Amino acid sequence: MASVLLVVATTAAAEVPRVVCGGDSITFGWHGHIPGEPGGSYPLWLELLWQGNVSVSNFGVSGVTATANRAYRLTREFGMLLESRFDVAVVMLGTNDAKRKLWNEDEYVESYLALLRLVANSSPRGTLLVGLPPPYLGPVAPQATPFTRSTWGVNSTINELLRNAAARVATLAGMQTIDFFASLGGANADRALYHDAIHPNNRGYKAMATYAFPILSAFLQPFSLRHATPKSRRRPYGVRKRRMAPRQ
Repeated sequence: MASVLLVVATTAAAEVPRVVCGGDSITFGWHGHIPGEPGGSYPLWLELLWQGNVSVSNFGVSGVTATANRAYRLTREFGMLLESRFDVAVVMLGTNDAKRKLWNEDEYVESYLALLRLVANSSPRGTLLVGLPPPYLGPVAPQATPFTRSTWGVNSTINELLRNAAARVATLAGMQTIDFFASLGGANADRALYHDAIHPNNRGYKAMATYAFPILSAFLQPFSLRHATPKSRRRPYGVRKRRMAPRQ
C-alpha cells in the first residue's frame, strides 16, 4: 500500500504545471514588495491567482537588457530558466534597452530574437510568450521625491518604439504576446499603479498579473484535459498553442 501511495503522490506532483517568468526589474518586482502585503511582483500575483495549482518561478534580474550592454543571457537566473523545463514561459525585455544612450532597434530585435530561440529550444514541449513592456509615465512620477521622479535614463522610446519592436520580435519568432503595455493603461497609463516613472507598484503588478492570468490559463488547459479523449480536446478560441505533454 505504501508503494502505491508513493506512486500516486509522485504522479500528482508531476501534474502541477510550471510557469516561469524571465526579464528585468519589472519582472523581478522592483518596488513592489510591501511588508505584510501579498504579491510584490506579477509572478507572485499569478501564483496567488492560481491558488497553488500552478508552480510559478520568477527569474527576473534588475537592470538587464536583451542586447549586450547588460545581457540577461549572461545571468545566473537566465541559466536557471533554461534548465527549468517549463510548460509555459513569459519573457519580457526592452525597458533598459530603451535608455537614451542604448537604443538601437535593429540590435535589440536581433539580440532578443536569438535569446528567445535559446529559451524555446530549452523546453521544446513548452510554450513561450513575449511580454510587451509597460508604458513609460514621463518625467513626472506619482510621488514628489527626486528619487521617484527618476526616469532611470529612459525616455518616450518605450511608448513610441519599444512596444512595436517587441511585437515584431514575437512575430519573427512565431510567438504570442502578452500586452503588459495595455494592462497598465497604455498611452493613458494609470499613475496610481506606478511607484516611479518606470516601475509599477504592488497594485500595478497585480494589474499585470490579472491581465495575463486568463491568457496563460488558456495555455494550461491541456493539464485539466489530460485524461479526455482526443475528440474532446478543444483549442481555446483565438489562442495559438503548442501541445504540451507531461514531463518524463
